[in-house]
Parts: sequence; C-alpha cells; structure tokens
Amino acid sequence: MVKNVFPSTVAIIPESLLQHSASISLFQLKHPKSQNSVLFAITKDHKLLEIKSHHDQYRAWFVDESVEKDGTLKMVSFVNPVFLILPYLRKTQQTFNQLDSILDDEEYPDIMRLILCKEMDEIKHLCDCKDSDGLSVFRYNASKTMSWLQRRVDHLAANMKQMAFKLFSSAHAASFVKQKRTAEQDSDTSDYVRLACGIVCSYLPDDLQRNLEDQFGIQAKSVEDEIPKPALKKSKTEPAPATSPGAATVEDSPSDAKKPKMTRAQKSLQKVDKSGMKSLTNFFTKKQ
Repeated sequence: MVKNVFPSTVAIIPESLLQHSASISLFQLKHPKSQNSVLFAITKDHKLLEIKSHHDQYRAWFVDESVEKDGTLKMVSFVNPVFLILPYLRKTQQTFNQLDSILDDEEYPDIMRLILCKEMDEIKHLCDCKDSDGLSVFRYNASKTMSWLQRRVDHLAANMKQMAFKLFSSAHAASFVKQKRTAEQDSDTSDYVRLACGIVCSYLPDDLQRNLEDQFGIQAKSVEDEIPKPALKKSKTEPAPATSPGAATVEDSPSDAKKPKMTRAQKSLQKVDKSGMKSLTNFFTKKQ
C-alpha cells in the first residue's frame, strides 16, 4: 500500500499501515480549520487518514544507493472523521436532517465516504437525534458538542501523561520527549491539557477554538511570552573606600589609568625619524 501511494517520496506513517497490502485511493476534503483542500484516504477497515506534505525549495533524499530529487516529506496520521463533518453539522441548528443530506457538497463530494467510518457513531454526542421507521435524523447541539470536545482534550492529555512525555515551551509550539515520570509531573497536568487543547483546536473553526480554550481557562500566548527569558546576573560591586575631601580618586588621576599595549609595528614607528614629515591631516585642511 505504501509504495502504491508514495512511490517516490519519503513518508512517516503509522506502523500498522505497513501490514496493509491493498492499495488505497486518495481524495481531497475541506479542512475544518483552514478551509483548504487536504489529502485524505480511508483504509480497508474504514479508518480515516490525513496526509500532510512538507516542502522545502532545495531538498532531496538519499535512499539506499540512489537520490530522490523530490524532497517532499509526507506525514500520514489517523484522524477522527467527526472533526471534518463538524462544519456541516453546524449548519443544521434549526432543523433535523438526514446525514446524507447534511453532507451534500458539490465541491467535495467525497465527504460522503466518511459515512462508512467507524467513528461516525460519535455524532450522536454532538447532535439531537431522532429515529423513526429506521430513518435517523440529526440536529446540531452546541452544548453537546462542547462537552464532547472537552472529553477529547481530557482523554488526549491523559494519554500523553500516561506515556510520560516531558513538555518544553518554545517560540512557536510545545515539543515533547519521552522520559520517566516524576511526582511533580504527575501532579501538574496543566501543560498536558494546554498541548492537548491545541491539538484538538487545530481542527476547529476559530469561534469553537475560543470557546474550548475558555472552558479550560487557557489564554492565548504571544510569541514573546513563549520565549524563555534569561535570568539577570547581579553585578558584584564593592563599596568605594572613604576618601578625604581633597583626595583624588582613580577617575581624577589620568596617570593611574591603564595604558593600552602597543603593537610591534607601533613600537617600530616610534623609532623612525619624523623630522620634516607632515602629518596626514595637513592634506585635508582648507587652503587659504
């Protein structure tokens, strides 16, 4: 499957996908955050994959004994399809509608493929539902949606804490490395919650992001706030010795000041007989 989808590029993919021998087809959907077209795929066991690409202008890959001129890095990860249909669900706040009617999109018709995904059962946690004669209809519920998003953040934060990731702040985002847990890390989960909320919010429209951050008491930080500031070093100062009113200080006596060391060329120049020589500045004075 990997060679069929990425025949001539380097990709970071979940290990479980290496066991899929069947090829998968790629399709484009609208990203719920940026509204841009993004590549997706569905595995044979009905799980949704998001495929991101990172490009640099001048980059290639050394693969075994060959050089791949396409330096694009593909990153493949599983994503919950509910995040992608959330913008469609929000359009049904007034009336009940069938799911295929809610997802009707002429620009991105492949959105209908998500109906087969396993996680689609979770939409009942975001909507008011009615069933009649085998027919299910849905209406968006803002309160239910916010509760569902909060549970997603709590679940993600708990998983990261369980995996013992140490978090670091940087100018742009939080990064993490795996290490052994300490009692201090177990007691403080605010950093995990903040990172988990940021990951979830990367799939949410701006208004939902602000509401979710408010629920967790998270305030947006500027780049300057994220940069660690170095501690100021205290200068060691010694009290000046008491002097009599007429005594001269070090600053008052230029003879005590340290003279700069002369170079060998400067010492040699002092030995030269300069009688009859004009100073270089004489050539730049105004003629009378």
